[in-house]
Amino acid sequence: MKYKILVTPSAFSQNFVKEKLNKYKKFSFTLKKGPINNKNKLKRLLNNFDGVIIGSEILDISTLKKIKKLKSIVRFGTSYENIDLNYCKKKNIKVYKLKKTINSNAVALHNLTLILCLTHNIKKQIIYSNLNKWERCINLDPKNIKIGIFGMGNTGKKLSKMLSKIGYETYYYSRKSRINLKNVKYVSSLKKLIEKSDILSINITSNLSTKNILNSKTLKLLKNKYIINTSRGDLIDEKTLFNLLKSNYILGAGLDVYSNEPSVGISAKIRKLKNVIGTPHNAFFDKNTITKMAISSINLMSKSFNGK
Repeated sequence: MKYKILVTPSAFSQNFVKEKLNKYKKFSFTLKKGPINNKNKLKRLLNNFDGVIIGSEILDISTLKKIKKLKSIVRFGTSYENIDLNYCKKKNIKVYKLKKTINSNAVALHNLTLILCLTHNIKKQIIYSNLNKWERCINLDPKNIKIGIFGMGNTGKKLSKMLSKIGYETYYYSRKSRINLKNVKYVSSLKKLIEKSDILSINITSNLSTKNILNSKTLKLLKNKYIINTSRGDLIDEKTLFNLLKSNYILGAGLDVYSNEPSVGISAKIRKLKNVIGTPHNAFFDKNTITKMAISSINLMSKSFNGK
């Protein structure tokens, strides 16, 4: 018997990942490039499968309650934020996610790239080049810039090491606990972290207590500063962020995540601003990382149907 598995993350459409799927003989994979944000379409699809590997699709009660066949869900990511775990437990649907360390190096590297793009005026220079303008901009030297890391999990730790090697003075604030780290200074609140920093990097997880944590009040502390977010879009009040960026109250942003993905509405407006470096949730998207994530996802699905 072959188990039918729906796969929505776009990483699986890469040829080097497709090749891996052929090795798993007990599964019949159907690739539907996601995210599938239309609930009715997602419900119709899920009704035909024993398992699903999903990205950012929302699997809440309204999506899952009429689906009878589904036995296993694997999140192609490191959190369960988009899955109703209580309902899955009630219906004996097994749910898995990837290890938090699996993509942290890739995300930290992308985080660093966004920082350097802002400090070295990369988007502005691309605009000038397209206009055939030879015009220099003052870059921001690491010796004159302080960076604040909000959240010191796996990605935050890797990012702090990278920044230290380049020569940035770095601070951090963690809501969970203080960690002893070399070359990174601890501050006791988010407000103090923003006050200390020229660039604020958001590296916390999304949950009920952190959604919209960068609200209007907090964002207004970022006057003449920069913000980086490679974590989750729902951590930030995007309407306020858009207004503060458009008016140059906040000087610039490097964003890989948005409240709406693919970005529409206010998320799309933010990406189009001249002082925003916007990437499409691309931080983990290198060959090595997505291969590891794909293999791990399939192995978790195998574990599920082996009765473990």
